[in-house]
Amino acid sequence: MAAYGYVEPYRWHRVANLAHSLIETLRETASVDPLLELSGVPAQLRGASRSVVVVDCLGLAELYWIFKRVREGGLRVAVNIYVNEAGKTAFFKKVFGGETMLDVTEQLGGHLFKRVDEILHTRLEAAPRALGDLICEMEARFKPEAESIAHVAAERRVAVAADHGYDIARDGELFLLSHGGKKGGEHFVETRARFTGKVVYESKRTEVIEWRCADCSVILKSKHDKLGEKYNQIRKKGV
Repeated sequence: MAAYGYVEPYRWHRVANLAHSLIETLRETASVDPLLELSGVPAQLRGASRSVVVVDCLGLAELYWIFKRVREGGLRVAVNIYVNEAGKTAFFKKVFGGETMLDVTEQLGGHLFKRVDEILHTRLEAAPRALGDLICEMEARFKPEAESIAHVAAERRVAVAADHGYDIARDGELFLLSHGGKKGGEHFVETRARFTGKVVYESKRTEVIEWRCADCSVILKSKHDKLGEKYNQIRKKGV
């Protein structure tokens, strides 16, 4: 897992466990009304003694960079996930009862960051481009905003709330960013990366799987604690 050149210095089995936890969380939240899940959050944020940073559009790369930078300052970071399936700001404003993102920010007594959303709509969803070019422009334009958010979050020890993220769409060999529907018009083509796994190491306790992307040169490795997983299965069954 990496963002803007930063690679989490955790072992792969911890990354795999994190990914597994995220998948389970998404499965659980998929069956729950997001409005119901979020209903108590506005009151919690308003009642907190700290201010809130409100972000219009925050992707995983930016979230990961903020996480890294804030944690470097010695602060503990907690991430709560809520599914905004439509990927639209209207859902977020409905939950917080504001007409605009600025209204929501003022209600929370916070600070609004909206450059990521503006850049996405004015530049990065305008036309598809080579993946390398897209990544370079994302780093050049999104990273400074993520750095600013991280600075404010760490300095003031605030909560960070974002309305939605973005999708990476593919058109043949070209890519673009979008959110909230087919903003890229005819260019928007939903895609999923296809990975095939192969066991490269196995013992009584540990299994290491190498995952290769069928569409690119990405190779990932995951490490599984077989005994730990077996224990968890037994515990769930109550045996």
